[in-house]
Amino acid sequence: MSLPDQKPTGASQVFVASAWLYLLLLPADIRVHGPIFLHDLLAPVFVVALLLRRNWRSWLRLPDVLLPVFLVLAGLATIVHGKGGRDIYELAIAGYMAAVFAFFVDTPLRRRHLAWYGVGVLGIMWVSAAWRLATGAMESYGVYEQTTLAFIAKRFFFTFDHPNLAGSFYALPVACLLLGIAGRGQRLRLQDLLLGLVALAALLVPLGLTVSKHMLLSAALIAGAVVVERGHAAGWRWVGLVAVAGAFVLFYLTVLFPFFPLQRSFPFFNHATWGMYTTHQSIYWRILTGSLSSLLVGVGPQALRGIYPALADPEHIRAVLAQYDQAYLTESFCTYMDSHNEYLNTGVAFGLPALLAWIGFWVGQALTAFRRQRDELVLFFVIGLLCCCLWDDLASKRWIWVTAALLVGNARREAEPVP
Repeated sequence: MSLPDQKPTGASQVFVASAWLYLLLLPADIRVHGPIFLHDLLAPVFVVALLLRRNWRSWLRLPDVLLPVFLVLAGLATIVHGKGGRDIYELAIAGYMAAVFAFFVDTPLRRRHLAWYGVGVLGIMWVSAAWRLATGAMESYGVYEQTTLAFIAKRFFFTFDHPNLAGSFYALPVACLLLGIAGRGQRLRLQDLLLGLVALAALLVPLGLTVSKHMLLSAALIAGAVVVERGHAAGWRWVGLVAVAGAFVLFYLTVLFPFFPLQRSFPFFNHATWGMYTTHQSIYWRILTGSLSSLLVGVGPQALRGIYPALADPEHIRAVLAQYDQAYLTESFCTYMDSHNEYLNTGVAFGLPALLAWIGFWVGQALTAFRRQRDELVLFFVIGLLCCCLWDDLASKRWIWVTAALLVGNARREAEPVP
């Protein structure tokens, strides 16, 4: 049985208003200066809210305690690395994301308002994509032009600088919509559920136009919502998990191998070399495991840029990039590249203990929500997130932490006894 939405009273209304303003500004993606966006200016409000709420004890219990543990370990690693602007910046991002999660998880927002937010944002994205298709104004991902991936160069960016940002952001309005309609105490008939999925699929057309593997996040959320609407049945849960696993395997094959152009014989995709991302991921792995020191505290983003070129193999990288008709990028790949893997990024930046605390936090949230609150949305979202972290750095994306906080906070409030 769902709890009724509770209207915030007193000073908490200021924090609720700030939360909504942040949500409204996120999709606008208005840059103020450098890496700072307009919605980031609300960060001090979040800190004030955390100080006034004084909800410290909750952060001393599992799994929440693993987030401050991660920050402490990351801070110690940054101190060990010494002075480095990039190291401090990386730590500041981690602290900011933790503050975003802590603020939103304890800020109750009405579910029906979240549903309208989800519909509104998805609708705006749909109209934007339709207009760009009709006018031929769809952006082009320039690095894919005149390569084996030219057929997916035209992609939907929305307001963001990269289609993968739009692809990962999509999970936020999808989650908000599902929070408003899933598990409201009235189990949908199968035909009604199928009709709802068709309508949702129409809203997800722009997500497909991003051609981003991050669509797995939204797909995982939808799978979780289907399980909820089918009464948390174990059979439907396994169907959802298998569907998510199948999509993950397909997407991950495009990371591990060039994949395109497709082949006429088994396994029907290009596997002449390892994939493009593996060229820099292997370098990050060698840095992380290169010494006991790097394994324990990483090397930090500052030192990474000095170590990276020495471990790059130009001939190997050129051979891999040739599969994509991008051999001309060899020099840039030998100079420095992001690993496109959150686990490697976090490990190299802060060390294995910090990485394990970070992973433990997410796994703990999923298991706690599932075991205590029987919440499938948190479970499936975390599964999708941990999969997507194998091909991108998602820990610095504000909407990832907001989405997680909304889902976790709702699950906790739903489990609270009705007074």
